[in-house]
Amino acid sequence: MVRQRGWCWEGGWCAVLVLALLYSGLAQAACSLPANWPSGVTGSCQCDDFGRSSLNPSTIYSSNWTATTSDSTGIVPRIVNQGYLRLTDNTVNNAKAATVPGVFPAAGNYISIEFRHYAYNGNGGADGVAMILSDYAVPAVPGGYGGSLGYAPRTDTGLPGFAGGWLGIGFDEYGNFQNPTEGRVGGVGYYPQSIGIRGSGAGSSGYPWLYGSYSLSGSNSIDNRGSTSPSRGYAYQIIVDARSYTSANQVAYVAINRDVSGSETSYSAFFPSFDVYSRARAMGVSQASVPDNWQISFTASTGAYTNIHEIGGLRICAMSMMAPGGGTPGGFNAIDSSYTLGDVTALQGHVFTKLAGIPFSLKVAALNSTSSGIATTYALTSTKNVTVSLIDDSSGTSCNVSASACTACNKPVIASQNLSFKSTDKGSKLTSNFTVAKAYSRVLVRINDSSTTGCSTDVFAIRPTAVSAVSSSATNAGLTGSPVFKAGTDAFTLSASVPVGGYTGTLKVAANGIQGLPGGAVAGSLGSSSFAPAVAGTSTSSASLSTTYSEAGNFRILGSGGIYGIYDDSWTAVDQGATNDCVAGSYSNTLDASGKYGCLFGLTSDSATFGRFSPSRFVLASSSVQPACSASGKTAFTYMGQPLARLALTLQAQNGAGAVLANYDSTLLGSLASISWTAENADNGQNLGSRLSIPSPARVWNAGQYLLDTAAASFLRATSPDGSYEALQLGVQLSDPDGAALTSLDINPLTRGACTPNTCTARAVGSPLALRFGRLRLQNAFGWEQAPLRIPLQAEYWKGSDFVPNADDSCTTLSPSNFVFTTATGAPANCATGLSLSNNGQFTNGSAQAILAAPGSPLSLWISPDLDSTAGGKTCVGTRLPVSLSNATAASKTWLQGRWQGSTTYTRNPRSKAVFGLHRGADKVIQVREVY
Repeated sequence: MVRQRGWCWEGGWCAVLVLALLYSGLAQAACSLPANWPSGVTGSCQCDDFGRSSLNPSTIYSSNWTATTSDSTGIVPRIVNQGYLRLTDNTVNNAKAATVPGVFPAAGNYISIEFRHYAYNGNGGADGVAMILSDYAVPAVPGGYGGSLGYAPRTDTGLPGFAGGWLGIGFDEYGNFQNPTEGRVGGVGYYPQSIGIRGSGAGSSGYPWLYGSYSLSGSNSIDNRGSTSPSRGYAYQIIVDARSYTSANQVAYVAINRDVSGSETSYSAFFPSFDVYSRARAMGVSQASVPDNWQISFTASTGAYTNIHEIGGLRICAMSMMAPGGGTPGGFNAIDSSYTLGDVTALQGHVFTKLAGIPFSLKVAALNSTSSGIATTYALTSTKNVTVSLIDDSSGTSCNVSASACTACNKPVIASQNLSFKSTDKGSKLTSNFTVAKAYSRVLVRINDSSTTGCSTDVFAIRPTAVSAVSSSATNAGLTGSPVFKAGTDAFTLSASVPVGGYTGTLKVAANGIQGLPGGAVAGSLGSSSFAPAVAGTSTSSASLSTTYSEAGNFRILGSGGIYGIYDDSWTAVDQGATNDCVAGSYSNTLDASGKYGCLFGLTSDSATFGRFSPSRFVLASSSVQPACSASGKTAFTYMGQPLARLALTLQAQNGAGAVLANYDSTLLGSLASISWTAENADNGQNLGSRLSIPSPARVWNAGQYLLDTAAASFLRATSPDGSYEALQLGVQLSDPDGAALTSLDINPLTRGACTPNTCTARAVGSPLALRFGRLRLQNAFGWEQAPLRIPLQAEYWKGSDFVPNADDSCTTLSPSNFVFTTATGAPANCATGLSLSNNGQFTNGSAQAILAAPGSPLSLWISPDLDSTAGGKTCVGTRLPVSLSNATAASKTWLQGRWQGSTTYTRNPRSKAVFGLHRGADKVIQVREVY
């Protein structure tokens, strides 16, 4: 049966009431969400069917109902008959309340309250039952009796309204709950058998009428006063929806459904959903903000007329609710103090990297039973003492992998403190400062009260602020002396100090953290850049590294100018990457705008100078020798005293890995290796190296190399002719004051035959050479004055016992201007003739000719090639007369000088007498004998 009725009350407000009554029998609903619970909304339920002899303890959170009265009977709500909560007896002037043992957060919550209502066996039928929402922070005390139904005040008798009342829904049998009498504010008048709603109030003020129904009749009425057994037993559902409520947008919807079958499955709307605040504004009355938490009470009253009032089959479902006093939290979490705490951050917030010795605090939150946010009712009615402990979680499986692991965690406690939670904390609190002196790579926060233990969902690191110092076994800061280490070969140690205990991480040497010394040197690298795991001490930690250095000279490790030569980038691994709980790549010990330190720490001052480092070995990288004369088809040779065409040599100072030492340089270092030369002919065991004249490079060692490329190297002449040396092998020897050796030695100029690795003392340079003691011979010449005169020039060399023609010399070149003209007295001759050379002065097979032009008249003179390095004398150059007297030029071929003109040394230029006007010279005979 469906009935609809419209009406208008004073003030012009009209309403339409739709009443749907469906009869389908009575049943007790299961303690689960009702069928009309909003889809997608999580919730839970608490139920009480009162099927016991004593009211307390209840099946709701196993806690006690609070039974109170404002009347003088001394009787409070109780269970008289199992299955029913007796609110009043059928005695006069009762006002009693039974408060549900639970806490119901207000803002953001959705609550469904279902119960069966009984009013029977009365005298005149009065007054009624009310369902009350009140501030949990205010102890529940019922309001006035009679028509106030224990909710509204009775100013006529001095009784205040329900303590902390926010909303009262009255199931009114007699009809005065909607009546503005006896001090009640607002109403439409006397409406028996109706339902009315009043708003918030305090003391004797407020509690205004907001909404109401018309009078019901017959079996639809509120009570069954004539029945002597519980009746009517209709099921009511009151829905309070404050999910959208905020302080800036105050909306809270209330709806009332009724199921006359009692099954709680066939509800129909009794009061469609309406916004309490909009209704209050429409009525011109005020409605208090929702409190932090509601409590739910059931009141009943009688006046001069009575009924027995009972409820049964109570089911309360809510998105959020908890046991009295805030109940037991679903857990705890700790997050960084830099967060703004809210439900999301309380669940998902992290703890950022901390610094050893630097105070920090944490925000601790008690979580609600569904772990969906903060349990704002934690410590609602009494102080809760919580212990917050920092746990060294660096070894093994983390204690926060599960609730059971957290509870059973027995890892070392780093520090702890006690927090006292009060109701005003609303489930979250800032700790006092922790100051942890040591470093820890993984720390979690464990929080526990007397009943619950929780661990932080995030772990964090406590890192040192710096590497404070570094020392080394390579203590030589100078460029000479000891100790000295072969670069890339000899190991030395680095020792680093971290100024806190507990650090066991791995320090590293930065690629840009080494400065090569002395000034101008390039930086080398270390053979190993990772220290062994640090050894933790009480107040300091230390780490060592055995390594090599790749360069020559010295070095230091930088800790200034934004360079951290020794650093750690992994101690805070739990806070790096996706967790983003420290600033990647940063060494900052100052919190940034988001409350984070840098992930890294490192050396903060430059080290001392470490050293010194010298070559591990020397290597002949390349060499070549080119003789002065190399004619096609001839034996290549060089005259003693004559510069080689080219001598090239590259020696390298290398480290143990074979890299050239760029710092091994004459402009940077002292105490460098020296070079000497050897020369041995045909492996005869005689070292002629003292006769080598080889200039050193202008910069002896240049960036790790001895670079020689010269056309000024020669094998000096002896005072007397020797040789020839047709297989003279040059060699190089190296002497290093620091003991490094030239590698791959292959000759010993002091022993005959091949040497062994143990007896070789030098390294061969280039291929063997032919070295010859040479001279230039000129013959006297005579001839007709009307014809040119040819003077033979012959290149010779000493061949063991005598000078012989050097047929291999097709290289020597003279210029006509090299020939000095003199008279028999040594005075400069006049230019009655002129000189030219065959083949433009180029010797062929060791020979050449000087050609004197025909003077036309008898003439006698001396000619001599000036083989010195400085010029002197006069010459006459030309093939056609006349020619002019001019200065002679030096040929600079002293290696062709000989022991001429009575000289005792091989330092004189040869000469030739030229005579024009003689047809025949003297026979070159000593004695002639005729035999008949």
